[in-house]
Amino acid sequence: MTYDFHIHSCLSPCADDDMTPANIAGFAKLNGIDAIAVADHNSALNLPAVQKACDAYGVRLLPAIEANTAEEIHMLAYLPTVEAALKMGKVLYQSLPDFPYDRAIWGRQLVMDEDDNILEEPGRLLTSATTLDLYEMKALCEALGGVAVPAHIDKESTSLLSVLGFAPEDLPFK
Repeated sequence: MTYDFHIHSCLSPCADDDMTPANIAGFAKLNGIDAIAVADHNSALNLPAVQKACDAYGVRLLPAIEANTAEEIHMLAYLPTVEAALKMGKVLYQSLPDFPYDRAIWGRQLVMDEDDNILEEPGRLLTSATTLDLYEMKALCEALGGVAVPAHIDKESTSLLSVLGFAPEDLPFK
């Protein structure tokens, strides 16, 4: 089985606008990838469209979110269903800072349908840190039946080791 479990769609401002739900699923199929996880920053709003596109192309989807904790640590939340991911995304969105989002500075954040039509652009910057700390974020993920994984652990910023300098013993990750 071939897979990629850390993909951002056009909903994440760090991703290209061409990373649409249909393009992600279609290119996964063309490249022989059997399963993908689309993990946008602090949101799951593109997962319903990604699920439909994956179903159409015969690619398995593992619903995911790349959450940004209050400490500025990125954590991947792998969830059992799109519905669970949407519930987590709603909590995360409500915990983002409420300041004006400027797409000219940060890039676009596109919510799309399965035909790659733009449905909306969220008003808060999705890459911001939430008010949830690492412990709360992990607990939220697990309460929804998910598995939490520190993202890009060896990265020089936004990783567990770069921010804290160690892995807390009282916070075991599978």
